Amino acid sequence: MAERATGRATTRAEAELAVPAAHVAWQRVGSEVVLLDITRRQLIGLNGAGGMLWEALHRGQDLMVGAREVARVYGQPAAVVDEHAAGWAETLLAREILCPPGAACAAASSATPQAGAAPRAWPNEAPDRYDPPAIAWEEPLEQAGVYAACGKDAGGDVDPNCLSSPFNGAS
Repeated sequence: MAERATGRATTRAEAELAVPAAHVAWQRVGSEVVLLDITRRQLIGLNGAGGMLWEALHRGQDLMVGAREVARVYGQPAAVVDEHAAGWAETLLAREILCPPGAACAAASSATPQAGAAPRAWPNEAPDRYDPPAIAWEEPLEQAGVYAACGKDAGGDVDPNCLSSPFNGAS
C-alpha cells in the first residue's frame, strides 16, 4: 500500500476505482502518454502499459478493465497485469496524479481525450515486450515553459495574473 500526501494509506479498492486528477493534463505523444501535473509543475512520461491504463481511466473505465486490455495486447496473464496495474494506481494515488472517485482532487473528467489526443487503437499484435505499468521518466517544468505561457497580449500588455513573466520584471 502506498501512502498519499495526506498521510493516509491507499487501499486496493481505491486504486481500482481511481480517476485522473483534475490538475493533470495529458496527451499521447507518439508511443508515450505524457502527463503535466500542473500543481507540482512536473512532466511525467508513462511507459506503454501505463499509458494504456491512463487512457482507459480517462475514458471512464475502471482500472481492471484497462488491465484486461493491457493483458490482451501484451499477451500476459490477466492476474499478473491486475496486480501490476493496482500497484501502478497506488503509486499514482500516493502522488495525487490519480484520485479516489469523489475526492476533492478529482474533477468530472470528460470521456473525450484532451485536444490533440485520440483514443489509441491498439494493434492486434503485442508490442515487443511487456513491462509493468510505470512512470518511465519525469522532469520539472523549466521556468521558460511558464514564460511561454505568460507572453504579452496583442496590445503589448502583460497578463497581471502572470507574476513570473520576464516581461513584468519578475523572475
